[in-house]
Amino acid sequence: MTRKDSEFRHQSLQDPSSLFDYLTALTEGFTKGSLQFRDDSGDITLEPAGLIRFDISAARKSDQQSLTLKFSWRQPDEEDRDAGPLLINGTTD
Repeated sequence: MTRKDSEFRHQSLQDPSSLFDYLTALTEGFTKGSLQFRDDSGDITLEPAGLIRFDISAARKSDQQSLTLKFSWRQPDEEDRDAGPLLINGTTD
């Protein structure tokens, strides 16, 4: 099956509750093997399978903070190395 190359981008301001809903939808999409994104400018469906590369970065600069999550994958049989286990702590010490 031939697939057309396409890209989807969306940027908006959201409250933490809305972000939780989006993250939950992403979790469900990864579990089901289908991620669908849509807004007024377009849509795309991705089908994650096999090993998925996960990159995370966090930064604090003056009064600006950022968190970037990136997921990428190829064919399910691709062998990939990872950076070992990741610990995410949602509470402060």
